[in-house]
Amino acid sequence: MLFQQSSKHRNIPGTARGKIVTNPGFAQSAVGIVVDSIRDARNTMKYMQDVAEGKMGPDGMETMRKQYPFLTDNRERALLQEYKDRYQKTDSEEEKNALNSGILKLQHVIEKKAQMKKQFLEHLRKLQDNARETEKMFASEDFLSEIMEKSGEVSADDTPPDGEDAPNGGAENGDIDL
Repeated sequence: MLFQQSSKHRNIPGTARGKIVTNPGFAQSAVGIVVDSIRDARNTMKYMQDVAEGKMGPDGMETMRKQYPFLTDNRERALLQEYKDRYQKTDSEEEKNALNSGILKLQHVIEKKAQMKKQFLEHLRKLQDNARETEKMFASEDFLSEIMEKSGEVSADDTPPDGEDAPNGGAENGDIDL
């Protein structure tokens, strides 16, 4: 086991030979990894939000546009303007009816995309807020202290009296390395 010299050996309650081997530095390292992962996830969501809102320019938008086509409605707006222009120029009732139908459908598509984009951005903000709160909780000294305290709840005083028949905790020699 890594850093065996600084490890603590503790008996598992209710076992004759079972022991847990822990290293106090592992809890701090594990919490640090979680905090870094949460921070990276939050930054990724912030980047996605900036791209979705058009803050990153057209370069960043291309990938997002392919993945989430509702984030942009430029093509629909251009086609809508083309239909409106053709509607103004045509004299044919049949063509006007077809163009009017196309205009109504495009307006509905544009509205639906705007609604989906709004929901997407709200969801990203909610995920960011959750990640921020979780990061704050995990990064606090109180949280690490609580983890260290809970990991110390199993102590040598919890050893069953001699002669008591207890299971060995599932380990062949009674030791469990954490």
